[in-house]
Amino acid sequence: MSQALTKILAARAEHAIVVQIAGHVTAEFCPALRDYCAEECASRPTAVVVHLREVEHFDSTFLGTLLCLRGRFGEECVVLVSPGTQCLAGLKRMGAHLLFPIRDEPLPDGIEWTVLSDRVAEREGFDFQHNVVEAHVELARTPGPLQKVYEPIAREAEREFTERHGKDSLSSVRLPRQRSVGFRDSP
Repeated sequence: MSQALTKILAARAEHAIVVQIAGHVTAEFCPALRDYCAEECASRPTAVVVHLREVEHFDSTFLGTLLCLRGRFGEECVVLVSPGTQCLAGLKRMGAHLLFPIRDEPLPDGIEWTVLSDRVAEREGFDFQHNVVEAHVELARTPGPLQKVYEPIAREAEREFTERHGKDSLSSVRLPRQRSVGFRDSP
């Protein structure tokens, strides 16, 4: 995916991590998003607010990455803001609109953005492949239609990753994990 078609900016605004995304969001951009949020975690943000108004397309790794962030920060703490028509249709098609709070609010003013879209991960790299596995495992852990679709994909991704990188490289990622996932009413 061409970097020119994607914009990902992140910043701290008061007690939250704010992310602004535009264009086509694919797996190559997800490690940078996760790394930024992990770095900011030390300062104890209360939310990750993801502005999606200009997102035209997202892939399953991006959705799984949002679920990973939800697991790290809390079910109510990853908030999707103002998804555009195409983005919201994709979320609804996958049933993911029930997994996140969705709000409509403007971008905050006067914050200094960090560009994440220039930190494209190489597909052959460990971080990229590990993130793809973790994201798809999160999708497979989500009860309902996502689980049915992504469980076999996640198992195959785990198998391939383990063959390539060794058994111990996925010690933190395993299927199945039974947990309660909060669904909410459709917005």
